[in-house]
Amino acid sequence: MRIDPALQAATVDALAPRVRRRVDALLADPPELGEVVRLGSATVRVAQAEVLSEPGQIACDCLLAPACAHRAVVALLLPLAEAGQPSQADQAGQPSQTGQAGPGAGPTDQP
Repeated sequence: MRIDPALQAATVDALAPRVRRRVDALLADPPELGEVVRLGSATVRVAQAEVLSEPGQIACDCLLAPACAHRAVVALLLPLAEAGQPSQADQAGQPSQTGQAGPGAGPTDQP
């Protein structure tokens, strides 16, 4: 599981300055990453995807979510996706191994 650099940046950029200080404090003793990450009384759920590229793929149950320190901590701890590594959204419109385009890939030549 990796994170798109743009999603990581957007998650951190959305934070108020006081929340960014909380992120720094939480990163001093980082949690173990997984599909469910517990940070104090908050629970962050991470979608099962090769590359996280949508804000909803990192969800927190705290009152400040989505602009909370918990989501930002998880986003900062995830390894970055390499440039050119397709996200789940990018793969949806790519042809499959059978040569057929994915759902919503556009019109076909069939009547």
